[in-house]
Amino acid sequence: MIRQGEQNLNAGPDFFNAMIRIGSVTWAGNVEVHCRASDWYKHGHHLDPAYDNVILHVVHEEDGPVCNSRGRAIPALEIRVPANIARLEDLQEGVLCWQTGLFSHLHVPLTRMQQWFTILQAERLERKSNRILSLVRHHDRDWERALYFSLGSGFGLPLNSLPFEMTLNRVPYPLILQHRDSVEALEAILFGQAGFLDPATGRGPYASSLYRQFLQHSHVLQLPPLEKHLWKLLRLRPASFPSVRIAQFAFLAHKRFPMLEPLLEARSLAQFEQLLKTRAGEYWNTHYRFGLGSPESVKHLGQEAVRSLLINAIVPFLMAFGKESKDPRVIRQATMMVHELEAESNHIMRKWAALGIVPRNAFESQALIQLHEGYCKQKRCLDCQIGMFFIERTLGEK
Repeated sequence: MIRQGEQNLNAGPDFFNAMIRIGSVTWAGNVEVHCRASDWYKHGHHLDPAYDNVILHVVHEEDGPVCNSRGRAIPALEIRVPANIARLEDLQEGVLCWQTGLFSHLHVPLTRMQQWFTILQAERLERKSNRILSLVRHHDRDWERALYFSLGSGFGLPLNSLPFEMTLNRVPYPLILQHRDSVEALEAILFGQAGFLDPATGRGPYASSLYRQFLQHSHVLQLPPLEKHLWKLLRLRPASFPSVRIAQFAFLAHKRFPMLEPLLEARSLAQFEQLLKTRAGEYWNTHYRFGLGSPESVKHLGQEAVRSLLINAIVPFLMAFGKESKDPRVIRQATMMVHELEAESNHIMRKWAALGIVPRNAFESQALIQLHEGYCKQKRCLDCQIGMFFIERTLGEK
């Protein structure tokens, strides 16, 4: 093989513009790949002129010769792939190389794992920080407003980031600043635009009071309230109900907004955590939802939720701000934080733990999330340094 060519993701041969040497003759053309040579006929390539320029048929099993529509025989290259690698294509989800047994007797060198984790974490952080940069540019380089949206998205995790963002998009940030002295006014605006107050009938006097206040602000709200069905409750713990999170966000706005300056002045993880510590208003001490009472407890934002906000909202925001302003100190703060924070605890981390991989901090847990979501689920084994290591070693032993 002189040149493998360019992968074709559309109809036609799998690779275009390849160049190979067979004996003393150099051929230029296309390459087709199949598990079995007979698949050429199953797919009808022998009748399709688009495959007449195929110069090589790469197969796992050459179970017979093939010809193109002109009757010319196509040279075949049989590559026997070990069974555990061949199974990758049949698996539907999960960490594929574990399911195939590739991990049973080979171990990835520590340096290779560390390098790959660094790349994975950088990929994930870059995607998040680029999203914040797009918000900044969309809102006339208003970093306060970008922080407002970034925090809102974080408060919506794990299931309600999108409706939380859509709600904040319906509430002008200047209106939040104008009413930040009153938690009740902030709740009226936020719950009203989130679609939780109409109709307020039957949800108790507090919901009715908020609804009346919301109507007083409706003349400055250009977009209609969100449809309530967009919010998700299934499989959420009561402490993560969107009603509780909106109330906690309102209290944070009451206590901390505007927040950009104190955020940039923070120097330690403890200071960053202190900035985000908030609770819901008094009504929520005995409620998780409007009109439904609950045992009395102050609805503080838990440590796990604070950690999630730091990882998913604050660190990407600081990285975006540091890059845009060319401030290495802010970038160092973001990097420091992701290494000091504890690893997340979620269903993806539980999957990795079952396979014997336990992240030591948020840096590693973010890398593992990126590996799971961006590579394992997408079957991008050939783009994964771990997957390629095992494939190379397995092929080398054959």
